[in-house]
Amino acid sequence: LKVRGVRIELGDVTAALLRCHGVREAIVLAEPDGEGSNRLRAWVTVEEYVEVNESLIRSSMADLLPGYMVPFRIHVIDSIPLTPHGKTDKRALRTMAENDREEAEGQPLTTPTEHRLAKFWSELLGMEVHHRDADFFRLGGHSLVVIRLLDAVKSSWGVRPDISAVFMNSSLEAMARSIDTSTKTLRSKGLDVAITPEKVWETGKGRHVFAFVGGAGSEEEFTKYHLIGRALGEGWRIHILPDPETSKGRFPTIGLERLAEMYAKALIPCCRDESVWLMGDCIGGLDAFAVAIYLQSAGVVKPGLILMDSPVPAEVKSRKVNQSEGLELYHNLPDRASQAREALFRSFLWLARFKPLRSLFHMRPRSRGQVLAMAMEYGLFDPFDYSLRCPESGGKSEEAFHHYLTEGRLKGEPPSDRFNGYRYAKHVDGFDLHGDDPVLHALLIGFREGYPRSRVLAYVESPNMKSDLMSARREVRIAFDVPVKYEGQVHMIVIGGVQKNGSSPEWQKYVAGKVHVHHVEGDHSSYLKEKLVDTAKTIGRILTGDG
Repeated sequence: LKVRGVRIELGDVTAALLRCHGVREAIVLAEPDGEGSNRLRAWVTVEEYVEVNESLIRSSMADLLPGYMVPFRIHVIDSIPLTPHGKTDKRALRTMAENDREEAEGQPLTTPTEHRLAKFWSELLGMEVHHRDADFFRLGGHSLVVIRLLDAVKSSWGVRPDISAVFMNSSLEAMARSIDTSTKTLRSKGLDVAITPEKVWETGKGRHVFAFVGGAGSEEEFTKYHLIGRALGEGWRIHILPDPETSKGRFPTIGLERLAEMYAKALIPCCRDESVWLMGDCIGGLDAFAVAIYLQSAGVVKPGLILMDSPVPAEVKSRKVNQSEGLELYHNLPDRASQAREALFRSFLWLARFKPLRSLFHMRPRSRGQVLAMAMEYGLFDPFDYSLRCPESGGKSEEAFHHYLTEGRLKGEPPSDRFNGYRYAKHVDGFDLHGDDPVLHALLIGFREGYPRSRVLAYVESPNMKSDLMSARREVRIAFDVPVKYEGQVHMIVIGGVQKNGSSPEWQKYVAGKVHVHHVEGDHSSYLKEKLVDTAKTIGRILTGDG
């Protein structure tokens, strides 16, 4: 029969099961998977006095067979049921499977990693996951879902476990622990972008307040916090923490979960008492909130929070693409195309630079060289910039492009500092900045559906760097997946005419305690400029407990 489009023999799977340590008998049956294909379910009996469970058998199977041939569920039973005629009672086996389908009650989720991982499981498996004892394969996971899970783990935590590690750590608790261990190893190798002490500004001589800038996150945003520090006086120290990337004019590539940990490293030495405060304006408030969540989860302190006209985190709705499928498509493109077709393709791209002709020359790439040409034309990849950051990629554009798709993207290297997918995201529905690679997404969807080149080239030819940086920071920040509710003090500074009822229901769902609302005069562009003195007085009253 066929499993995931590949013809297999059930006897091969049965033979592999019998080779596993301790397995005495094995039966393998196929059943519909609900997606138009088949999946395998197995029942085994084990030798007496041998300690064997499903996880151990699955780990052995992962070494013997490809992933699509490993049964999604392996039941360890006392004996194989037989019919009155001495044959295997398949109906009895399926009844046993039906009775075992419900997820067993277990321990509740505890760590932020477990909460976030449970959310991914729920989306991939189509059912709610609430316990850390849940098993990925018992809930219906199979090899193709594992690939999607690995992509989700890579985009969220920056690490990609080996597929065999998933089979060996199939419980949610074990998988979350494996992810935490991998991220610690990654940090120990120095792959994080550190926020060095030279990037921390401070005023005053008293207690600590850490400020996170909004807007484009550039140095011009820092001036208002110097003025606030001056208005508050020397009773407080204002530390201004810049964005490690946009303060250098680069597009942000680091998710808010990792940024929160990096920021926390810079301020933990100052967190020796409960009087530490975090504040941020606009999307800088999301930075402050994420750092507060991290400190709470790490058991350091629960700092006070001042969020100034800050948006709430939002769930990103996107049409996910299988990045492994995109990379496979890239590898399977013809390595060589005829010179005539290559020349014709590049001629069309050149002619498309003339605005009246742009809509006429949309072509799907047919070779690796054409993929590169299309990616460069759309601004999805900058070989010169990439080669500067990754000298080992080689000096040619084709070498740099191949290095990015096969190695660089797995290490978190952006395809381009200037572009990095944000303009692409503005014009292509369903592109997820945090989970999709722009080149692979374009290869699978954008090139296929006719990406509007005329609008893209307009941005590439006359980019508004500050506007793009602001929108890019907002996209990175607002998609913060809040793992747990915050238990500390939260004060919201709201501009005049908004939320006059004295509550903040949108933020309240992320906060365990009360959200205090303080109204100030002005609008979003003036409350920290023309009205800055009045805003600083409100901040002072909050910090001293008089607000």
